[in-house]
Amino acid sequence: MSLLCGEIGRGVISPSFVPNDGRLIHGNELLAKIHADYKEHLTYRSSQHTVSRVAAALNNIKGLPIGWNAPAEVKDALGGFVGYLMLDALVSNQDRHHENWGLIESPKHGLRLAPTFDHASSLGRNERDNIRRERLESKDRGRGVEHYCGRARSGLYKFLKDKKALSTLVAFEEAAKKRPAAGQYWLIKLKSIRFYDFERIFSELPEEVASPFARRFALKMLDVNQKRLLNLLEVV
Repeated sequence: MSLLCGEIGRGVISPSFVPNDGRLIHGNELLAKIHADYKEHLTYRSSQHTVSRVAAALNNIKGLPIGWNAPAEVKDALGGFVGYLMLDALVSNQDRHHENWGLIESPKHGLRLAPTFDHASSLGRNERDNIRRERLESKDRGRGVEHYCGRARSGLYKFLKDKKALSTLVAFEEAAKKRPAAGQYWLIKLKSIRFYDFERIFSELPEEVASPFARRFALKMLDVNQKRLLNLLEVV
């Protein structure tokens, strides 16, 4: 799907990251093996999909994505997953349900964290330009982009009986508490990115993929979310 225009018909084709001798184990399959009562077929709004459960499932898995030279601060799959959640918070990805992360198992590489995938529900993709413009220009704090970013929900929960998923920011913060060194590493990497780096990327998109208002809106979201995340540097 088109990331920013919200139009039906556009798509992306990429090479498979699963080796020929391997298979992808989705998060729901992994969690169902650990928790007998886990409802693996309930994709959305599953409060069983908690940060603690995901962290426990990844806790003893040392394998990181195939071909990635991990820094010393990211020692295992959980540390890598913390980075995925920071990315979610940066782009306001609201689709990190239990089939949108996983592990790769293969005889050659063993058991490893899969690369992060499926970030289409991000950066206000489904909004129309009139709504984007309204939020960009609104003087009402309840209609502005900052408020919009704050409403972004992860596919992860804190407690089993919660009715509402964690915000993308809090999901990252909760996971980072379990791997503080990795959390700090990812935030410091984020701090090194300048706004013009985002602008340069968006300047390369043709207008039929991202309208001027789509670009402005997405860039504003990135600016807001980066600042919100970097406020955690003293906390994580």
